Amino acid sequence: MAGSFGDTFAALKHRNFRYWWFGQCISLMGTWMQRTAQIWLVYSMTKSPVLLGLLGVFQSGPVLLLSIPAGVYVDRFPKRKIIILTQCAFTLQAFAMAALTWSGKAQYWQILVLATIFGITTAFDNPGRQSFYIDLVGKEDLLNAIALNSTIVNLAKIVGPSVAAVVMAAVGAGPCFLLNGVTFLAVIYGLLKITVDGVPKTDLRNQGRVLAQAREGLRHIWHNQTLRLTVALVTIMSVFAMNTNVIIPVFTDKVLKLGVTEYGVLMSLNGLGALLGALVMASRAKHGLDRSFLIWTTMATCALLVLVSFSRNAALAGLLIALMGAFNIAFSNTANSTLQLGTEDDFRGRVMAFYMLVHNGATPLGNAFAGAMMGAFGAAAGWLSGGLIAFALLATVLFSARQTLRSTLANASASGQE
Repeated sequence: MAGSFGDTFAALKHRNFRYWWFGQCISLMGTWMQRTAQIWLVYSMTKSPVLLGLLGVFQSGPVLLLSIPAGVYVDRFPKRKIIILTQCAFTLQAFAMAALTWSGKAQYWQILVLATIFGITTAFDNPGRQSFYIDLVGKEDLLNAIALNSTIVNLAKIVGPSVAAVVMAAVGAGPCFLLNGVTFLAVIYGLLKITVDGVPKTDLRNQGRVLAQAREGLRHIWHNQTLRLTVALVTIMSVFAMNTNVIIPVFTDKVLKLGVTEYGVLMSLNGLGALLGALVMASRAKHGLDRSFLIWTTMATCALLVLVSFSRNAALAGLLIALMGAFNIAFSNTANSTLQLGTEDDFRGRVMAFYMLVHNGATPLGNAFAGAMMGAFGAAAGWLSGGLIAFALLATVLFSARQTLRSTLANASASGQE
């Protein structure tokens, strides 16, 4: 791994980022426990890949509908206060899931309602936290901060599912939701200790209505060729190449003929690959932004999706899923950094809202697509169809944007400033 220990953790020299990062270290473990428990709970209740895919639609659908106006509010108000409110809402949602599960009377529709509440909260939380990094560390350490955040997200993807699998096997899903609610208190404490509010540099509250300012953000992306290409690639990858959470439980059950413990292991391997990828990205952040990662990581992910669809061996499938996690995080970090560094301060909340819209908000479409493919053609089709369609669309986009692509490859080590 390139770079020294100090280079890898450079953003931690900022006091405010330390409070944020260590709070996230605790909270994200609980978040991934909840996600893992929720997915397995729904699949155990319904035994339907289509209904499992529908869960993702309800949980991510609000992100699809609300991200753009949410980004306007993030550009209008102090980001720290917005994030405190969203963390409180997440806490209450987790406790409600725990109570519902422990009641022994949980119904599918009730889980969908709570998933929708989670999605509404996420629509405001995502652009708030993504655009807050630059207030915590400045532009110089932004790449490193984004990568370090990815390390804890993906460490949580390793530990969270493994712990959730053990807890579910021993005492059921309820404690996973309760523990998640408790862990949000660490984030709230860190936010109260942070000394910057992320106050917008320009007061936008009286400069047009929400929809008008949302359109300004979209125009800002459209008129910048690099941002436009980045958003297109993120959209394709999010819809067709990042549905592992929905496919893995069905693939584990129907193809590998394994149970909840092995499901947790495969989810953790995906997180392990992403963690290693994030650490590599953090260690090389001092070298600047390499936009060529946007190209080759997409192609590698498509190839892995096709390969894992033919795997009937758990060890081989785990290896391919781990590699998929590494390439996905390298792609996502590069896309995130490209958008943040190529965006003016007054537009950052709206641009990052649009990024999260296509990165996470497209999940309902991807989940529905993967669920439908698995329901019609079997679990392996979730991988295969996604890989083939993503590759075809990526090739089309890259060919149509070949002039921008040449510039991207010629300036692969550029700082990211337009």
